[in-house]
Amino acid sequence: MNEETKEMDKAEAFLDHIQKSKSKNTYISYRNGLNKFLAWIGKDANTVLAEHKANRLSEDMEKGKFYDYKIDEYCADLRRQGFSLNSARALTNGITAFFTYYGLPVTLSKDSTRVVETDVCYVPEIEELQKMFNHADIRGKVLISLALDSPMRVKDFVNIRKDQCDLDREPPTRFVVMTEKEHVLIKTFLSAETIDLLKSYIPTLKPNNPYVFQNGNGGHLSDDAINNQLQTLAKEVGIAIPKGQRFTFHAFRKLVYSTCADCHISVHLADMLVGKTVARDKSVYLGKADLKAAFLEVHKKLSLTNGRITATVESKDAEIRQLQKQLEQQTFLMKAIVQIYGQEILEKARLSLQGGKMGGLNEHSTPWEVLQVLAKSLEAQEKEEYRKRLESNNGNGGSS
Repeated sequence: MNEETKEMDKAEAFLDHIQKSKSKNTYISYRNGLNKFLAWIGKDANTVLAEHKANRLSEDMEKGKFYDYKIDEYCADLRRQGFSLNSARALTNGITAFFTYYGLPVTLSKDSTRVVETDVCYVPEIEELQKMFNHADIRGKVLISLALDSPMRVKDFVNIRKDQCDLDREPPTRFVVMTEKEHVLIKTFLSAETIDLLKSYIPTLKPNNPYVFQNGNGGHLSDDAINNQLQTLAKEVGIAIPKGQRFTFHAFRKLVYSTCADCHISVHLADMLVGKTVARDKSVYLGKADLKAAFLEVHKKLSLTNGRITATVESKDAEIRQLQKQLEQQTFLMKAIVQIYGQEILEKARLSLQGGKMGGLNEHSTPWEVLQVLAKSLEAQEKEEYRKRLESNNGNGGSS
């Protein structure tokens, strides 16, 4: 093996690991970012890694930070070339991940790592989706209705199989899918609208192809094909997308997440409905009834048709009565807890609020007043959590 081949081994080993362990988009992004940096600095990957290792072993602290500073310079140069701040930052990910893979992570400046919120994802109003739905063919109708029920990432959406859709039970039917990116279960439901559509649509599909959204080669549609269909429908019904924004499948996730916030639904229930990781200590307190009630509340706001509403009024009324009964029981339970543990609640509240603002509480406050203040504090924390997640595009890029 000659020296030139050896010099490529480090980069190849790193990229081989990324290709096997990360998504295709991550692999392409890291490969392009790494190659672009190496071209910019004029050195191959092995040389860069050897220099970085030698610098870190040096007693000269400034020398040890050489590549930290170089990546900062590279990021600044990309900005001068016209790249956006987010694009420039993304192009540094390949080289920073390369160093981390070999146990030599770098620390960049805030200017190189700062993420700027970009509102590139156009989120349509439900009335606009209704126009698209009414105009679409059967596959387009299924796409829009199923996307509102199950606003997962597009890579998970295109992998939905026919055998995952239970069409025999009374809707809303539980719908559970393992997500690819976070390897967690998205727990949601199929609405009556979606089930009616699937009952008409699935018999038209090729029986030997397992997917709901089939291509002509025995597999499923690509991410781009789904996005293209949505954009074509939007254009055909005259939806004006503002300049600089794009309408992609990711809009469904943002729409459902925003609707959860508008409906004051627990952020943890919202995470479950869109397939985000929920800590076990939170999820164990959220049962099927809570999730179903959250789904129905969101679906009520995001219904595409009035179909079967009359047929389900009685069952929904029964569910409302059941929820009211549960609320009354929970209120009595809280009062019982206050009666039994009132003094302990006061002591723990004083400890937790010590040194901070008491929110109007004082030594004469009752346990019930303490609980109300703490409840308002939790509500404010949840609103802030929603704000952060919505501003950060739910942790995703605007194209997915």
